[in-house]
Amino acid sequence: MLTVSDRYLYAGRLLNYLDNPQGAIEMFSEGIAQAPDDARLFRHRGHRYLTVRRYADAVSDLQHAANLIAGQADEHEFWQKETQDDIVRIILGKEAEISTLRLPVNEETVKATQGAYKSTLHGSIFYHLAIGHYLLGDFEAALDAFQRAQATSVDDDMRVANADWMYMTLRRLGRHAEADALIAQFDSDKANVNPDEDFYLRRLRMYKGQVAPEDLLADASVSPIGLTTQGYGVGNWYLTSGNAERAREIFKDVVAKGVKHAFAYMASEADLARI
Repeated sequence: MLTVSDRYLYAGRLLNYLDNPQGAIEMFSEGIAQAPDDARLFRHRGHRYLTVRRYADAVSDLQHAANLIAGQADEHEFWQKETQDDIVRIILGKEAEISTLRLPVNEETVKATQGAYKSTLHGSIFYHLAIGHYLLGDFEAALDAFQRAQATSVDDDMRVANADWMYMTLRRLGRHAEADALIAQFDSDKANVNPDEDFYLRRLRMYKGQVAPEDLLADASVSPIGLTTQGYGVGNWYLTSGNAERAREIFKDVVAKGVKHAFAYMASEADLARI
């Protein structure tokens, strides 16, 4: 049985899929007025605040979501494909067939959902909170939140993504030895990640010296999302290696040609303003 907050959650996510993030924010805000203790609504409104570049508001929402989940059991959080399928079921009156709602995280459900592209509610809250801090330039707070996100990860997709952002954050803090030690833990040939979203894994290989930065950039430049995600990783690597001019060139290319809703695009914008 769908609750009021469930319905606002699905409605807000649908509006975002229709490329209306501001409408999604307004929908989640209505939901919060109805269900102020539902961390999911703050998590998703915080994410959409990132989309519209309201980073301080995003951090506020996501920190509040983190406070709300303290002491609560975690649950799986499915991404667009599975969520869209359930929105269709709701429209067709097939609510009993919804597959992605409030699924608890345990050994059985982790095994049953292998191959689905997902995170967990707790993981998503801390991951997006970390992104918000990173975009604001608060790298210490970002590192702490990425570490908390990593602790909740249930598959390699999120473990690799968190590791990549932690590596970049540690380098921004000048803690290069810690960054290298973090990446050394990962066997990049054995990580089981979604083949359509393996940008972070390719970057781990670059950090390990298995791929040259310019080769990675050239391979990724054939698509806007590839240019955006790999461009930021390569630009950040140059920036933290002392080559700010090459970093600036890459960030400018990302902003000129990349995908605006991607966190790597936002980070490129933010770093261009800082350099």
